[in-house]
Amino acid sequence: TSSAIINNEFPHYSLPPISNFDLLKATYTQAEKMNIPVKVGNVVSDDLFYKDSTKEIFKLADRGVLCVEMETAIIYQLASKFNIKALGIMTVSDHLLTGEETTAEEREKTFNQMIELALETAIQA
Repeated sequence: TSSAIINNEFPHYSLPPISNFDLLKATYTQAEKMNIPVKVGNVVSDDLFYKDSTKEIFKLADRGVLCVEMETAIIYQLASKFNIKALGIMTVSDHLLTGEETTAEEREKTFNQMIELALETAIQA
């Protein structure tokens, strides 16, 4: 995680904010019930999404990082600060290493699955 906001609040620590485990577990269980394929793992949340070089992205992928995004670290940080449960549910739309992009139709279908999963999990919680 590279976030100026988090580094500003905790300048002497490298704080990796994480999701709420109970919410993660409930969402994973709900995804299984709905037959939605999911992966659970590390995500890099960075203030700068697009970089001039993909060298670090390849290295992150080699270490098992699933994706790079821009918002989740601060959401987890604020959830932690205010004692609120939070979970980032992501659908990959663009592959930074291969340049592949989902079509508008694929985005509509897969993004709707993500939304339905979040809503169903919220109803169950």
